[in-house]
Amino acid sequence: MQKIAQAEILTSVLIIALLITSVIIVWFSIKNYAISLSPAVSCIDLQAKSIITSSACYNQTSNMTQVKLTRNSQDFLINQINFILDNQEYSCTESCSNCEILIPDSSKTYEINSQSSRVLIFINNCELKTIQIKDC
Repeated sequence: MQKIAQAEILTSVLIIALLITSVIIVWFSIKNYAISLSPAVSCIDLQAKSIITSSACYNQTSNMTQVKLTRNSQDFLINQINFILDNQEYSCTESCSNCEILIPDSSKTYEINSQSSRVLIFINNCELKTIQIKDC
């Protein structure tokens, strides 16, 4: 009788260990997929949190508008940056080879071949701000 009880206890412990191991394996295999399905930051959150500071100027030597963006340390996904100057849209996506998306705690100057008095900045199709363009 004692050996049967020990065998049942050992079987129960092994089943519990297998269940815990399988839950851990399943969690690590779907964790990244579950995070990618989580709701994105809303447009209102992007506007309210002031995640990006910016300035813009027109360089008369190069005939280019320079837009400088500085991103704070908040970690959220930016997959597209758009600039609108004189009703022309200039896009910077994560698949673009000559245009880098800002990473947290970084700054980048984007040069746009256009002259205008203001630039509208969109992050992930959300209008973030409008900047008056000065002379450099």
